[in-house]
Amino acid sequence: MSMNYVGSISILDRGDGPAQAIIDKNKRSVAQRLADETKDELEKVMHRVEDIYVSYEQSTQDMFLTHGANVEYIEDIKELEEILTDELKKKKYEQKVTVFIVGFENMSNQRLRLIQQVNEFFMDATKPAEEEPLFSPSPDINIEEIGHSIEETLDSADRLTDRLGELNSQMVDWLTNFAINKASTKLKE
Repeated sequence: MSMNYVGSISILDRGDGPAQAIIDKNKRSVAQRLADETKDELEKVMHRVEDIYVSYEQSTQDMFLTHGANVEYIEDIKELEEILTDELKKKKYEQKVTVFIVGFENMSNQRLRLIQQVNEFFMDATKPAEEEPLFSPSPDINIEEIGHSIEETLDSADRLTDRLGELNSQMVDWLTNFAINKASTKLKE
C-alpha cells in the first residue's frame, strides 16, 4: 500500500495497514484450511464410494462364477426379445444358466455422469479463494479539492448569516413600526 502525502491521502493510511494485512492473511489462511479439509473429506467419500462399487462388482462376479452362471449385458429389452425369439441364439443360452442384465451400460453411464457432476461441484467448492483483499480499498481523497470546497461552504454560510441578520433587523424594524402605527391608530379613535 503506497502512501501519497502530496495533495491526497488514503483513508486506509491510518497507520493500521500492517494490522489489516495480518487480519487479511489470517482470514485467507482460515478459508484455505477449510477448503483443504473439505477437499480431504471429499476424497475420503470418493474412495469409499469407489471401494463399495468395486466390492459390489467383485461379489457379483464371484457369485456368478461360483454358480456357473453366464452374465450377458444387453442394451435394451428389444435385444433381449430378439434373443428369446431367435431359436439359434436361444439354444446357445439354454446350455447353461445365463443372467441377462438389461440397460446396465446406460445405468452405468448415468451413474458415472452423476458422480462426475458431484465431483465437479465439490472441486469447484474447494478451489482456493481468489487473491483479492477482504477489505475494500478506499478511494484516494484530494485534500486541496476538499479544502477548497469547505472554504466555499464556509463563505456561503457566512454570507447567509449576514443576510439573516439583515432580515432579522428589518423584520424587527417593520414590527416596531407596525406596532407604533397600530397604537397611534387606536389613540386617535
